[in-house]
Amino acid sequence: MIIVLEGLPGAGKTTIAELLAKEYSFGLVEQIVVDVNEIKKQKDFKNPYFINDENKCTLARKMCSKHQHVVVDRNYISTLAFNYAVRNDPEHHSSFTIARKWYLNSFRKKLIPPNLYIYLRSPIKFCFIRKNRKPSPRSPWTNNYCLKKMKHFYENIFPLMEPEVPKISISSKLPIKKVIKIILLQCLE
Repeated sequence: MIIVLEGLPGAGKTTIAELLAKEYSFGLVEQIVVDVNEIKKQKDFKNPYFINDENKCTLARKMCSKHQHVVVDRNYISTLAFNYAVRNDPEHHSSFTIARKWYLNSFRKKLIPPNLYIYLRSPIKFCFIRKNRKPSPRSPWTNNYCLKKMKHFYENIFPLMEPEVPKISISSKLPIKKVIKIILLQCLE
């Protein structure tokens, strides 16, 4: 079973993924599995985050032969959410338009849906506290406007995507052990 953890930056995806791998022998696919800087240097430049997400899908499928459960620390849904938040201008060739085209062209070819999505739902302020960050307009990961757009994507658009894949929403304000218990119960169903 492949489980993908999704949510805002600072919601606890990496912490939970690492605990599932360490304490429950889940296979772990980390956030970044390619050298983004090396891809940027190539003459035939392709979006390194698209390549990263495609490679993560392949890696997760391969890990299923060694592990009963594989947890993926965000997948292509995060890339769509990020691009939706950065420039939501579908009338022009915005980053979201490009990301959406990539998703539609690659879905079920290079982008393989998981068996389950876990959305770690969290208030934006909680993400700042958890990561000990302060809001900053310079970075989309700490820009309140971008984070609100990402949250909108996760709570309004994401639930309609890939209807064949179950999506569980868990409050990231719950203690981590409780979140892990909920995930483990989902794995038993």
